Order: sequence, then C-alpha cells, then structure tokens
Amino acid sequence: MVGSGMYVNLKGANWFIKGIGYVSPFRYVIEKLMRTLLDGIFYADALCEFYDYTFKDKVIPISYGYFVIFFVIGWIAVVVSARNS
Repeated sequence: MVGSGMYVNLKGANWFIKGIGYVSPFRYVIEKLMRTLLDGIFYADALCEFYDYTFKDKVIPISYGYFVIFFVIGWIAVVVSARNS
C-alpha cells in the first residue's frame, strides 16, 4: 500500500494499518493495476499474494461501490451547501 509517502506490505503491518488498507479505495485500484500488468506471467498470483492483494475479480465491484458512495456524498454536500447559501 502507498500512503503518505510510505510503502507498507499489508501482510506484515499492524492492525491499524491493515484496517486503513481495507477502507482505502487506492488498494483496490492498485491491485487491479498490478494484476493487469502481470497478466500472463506464471508467478503473478504468488506475487500478488505476497503483497496481500487477494481480492482478484472482486476489485471492480468494490471500486464501483466506492465511486457510488463518493458521488452520493459529494451530491449531498452540494445540495446542503446550496440550501445554506
């Protein structure tokens, strides 16, 4: 995982960093990017497993879920700030 200028392998991280990794939308995007780059290489699954990228095909629905959540939160913020103006 990449965050605040620091690289951390989630397998060896403490519980707090692992928790942040699971709620970070960047985790799922980076996993999909890594799997796309390593497509066709025989050790791709072993390398992804080493970095704790284990979601495989679930990353796309999770990423869409984050998109919808952030869109709805942004839309609510615009509506609330427009009402207060």
